[in-house]
Amino acid sequence: RWPGLLHQRALIRAEDDLWIVADWIQGTGRHTLRLSWLINAAEAQGGGTRWTFRMREERMCLDLQAPPGASALYRAGERVAGDDVEASAVPLGWRAPAYLLRTPAYHYLYRSQPGLPTRLISRFTFGELDPSALRFAWEGDGPGFTAAFLEVTVTVDDAHLAHPPG
Repeated sequence: RWPGLLHQRALIRAEDDLWIVADWIQGTGRHTLRLSWLINAAEAQGGGTRWTFRMREERMCLDLQAPPGASALYRAGERVAGDDVEASAVPLGWRAPAYLLRTPAYHYLYRSQPGLPTRLISRFTFGELDPSALRFAWEGDGPGFTAAFLEVTVTVDDAHLAHPPG
């Protein structure tokens, strides 16, 4: 949408307990980046770039790896935690499960002005899985990375899943 900028996104699902959304923004100079997640949950705990959400009987954790920036959590039109990062005429923290029906939901918003190129990595873990059990490292300057989770290793290169030999 902006000349000279390229955004690439990869979604990696490792079983049902781990999802990784990797965003690469390529270009030059400083630009304002905004990442937004709408989460239908009953409760939220945490702060900054690490949150735990309770959804019915299940738990979901969000851990964002990103350049320094500001973040906030909104619900039902009100900021419930974090910095006031969005001046919006549209109230944040609502979802529409059906036409003309609006129910409260958590809206996580992150905003930063890093130099490019940069990466934003959103890790979602579900159930009782501990997000700190995931060791995560980049290989080189491209979009490829390796994530080691417990005893399972997943290698991703250019957004294609590949299983390592052995």
